[in-house]
Amino acid sequence: MARQGGIHISYLIVAIVICLGLVGVLVIQNEDLTLANDQAAAAKQAQKDAENKYRKRDVEAKQAFNLLHGSDGVPDFEAMQTALADVSDEWGKSNAPQTFQSFDEVAGQATKAASFWRQEFESQKLRAGQMQKDYEEEKETLQALKETNRDNVDRLKTEKEDEIQKRETEVAGKDDEIARLRTDIDDLTEEHQSTLSDLEKQLWIARNRESQAKRRIEHLEREIIKETDFRQAKPDGQVIEVAEDLGYAWINIGRRDRLRAGLSFVVFNYVKGGKKLNKGKVEVMNVDEDIAKVRILSTDDRFNPISEGDHIISPFYRKDDSPIFVFAGDKLSSNRFSLEEVGRRIAAYGGKVADSVETNTTFVVALDGYKSTPQYTAARQLQVTIMSERDLLEFIGY
Repeated sequence: MARQGGIHISYLIVAIVICLGLVGVLVIQNEDLTLANDQAAAAKQAQKDAENKYRKRDVEAKQAFNLLHGSDGVPDFEAMQTALADVSDEWGKSNAPQTFQSFDEVAGQATKAASFWRQEFESQKLRAGQMQKDYEEEKETLQALKETNRDNVDRLKTEKEDEIQKRETEVAGKDDEIARLRTDIDDLTEEHQSTLSDLEKQLWIARNRESQAKRRIEHLEREIIKETDFRQAKPDGQVIEVAEDLGYAWINIGRRDRLRAGLSFVVFNYVKGGKKLNKGKVEVMNVDEDIAKVRILSTDDRFNPISEGDHIISPFYRKDDSPIFVFAGDKLSSNRFSLEEVGRRIAAYGGKVADSVETNTTFVVALDGYKSTPQYTAARQLQVTIMSERDLLEFIGY
């Protein structure tokens, strides 16, 4: 309970402090409001004093006018002397009251005042005259400029109307010309419609004949430029003697034909219909001047062995230069070898590998998709011999 009472007392103290703070704020605001009211009252009083001073000056000005001119046109010198004695010296250096002893002093002072105001009047009059003159000159300048602008506007309006009329005339003329041309076109179209139909018919016939001629030319080109296959190539030499029991044979090419040892040849013979029949394979062992001794590597049919008169052929044998091979196609059909390995084996046999088909190309090797390659097209045009992948692999020992 004592603890709860202490909490309540703390709350009460906090509330009292807040109330005191609010009272302080209200007192400060009240003082500011009082000060603002005092300032407003002072400003209002100053305005009132200024208005009273203005009224007093106005009355004094009217009285001065009456003093100088009189109410009936005759100056009242006594009243003028009394007034001048009551006012400050407006034209002297001192603000102390001035008294006059005689009418001469009054007249002299009034003369000074009149002279001052006359000079001021003349000065203002001259200034006003100059301003009036400047105004008139400016007015004349503006009037001249206005007249010039009016003339320019009238001239431009006239030119615009003339141009519009000219364009309308031209458009009307163009419309007439277009109408006449359309009439001429319609007349010509109607007149030559039959001729046009005949020409279109003749053109259609000519195009058909052209298409037929193109197809005929393509057929003739295929007949003329036939694919030259390696199996149809001419033989390089001939078997002149065979020692079958010893496994040797002799061929009719030698050192003078640039034959070298280690070169392999396919042995074949022609059968009915001019077809080639492979009989086996031989390898060069010893080379003499005109002949060479070869070893029989294989015989395809033991009942039809290699014999005298058989022909031999090898893609790696060239009398004048090393054979050049170009691959046509994407890749080898066999996954056991790569093109790089085949190229190295061709080089080992004395051949060369090129990328494009030239007039000196010896063989184009047909790989997968070879017929759609530019190498195959060039080979047919240049009559380069096409060699199958299988024949090449057999010759290089794969």
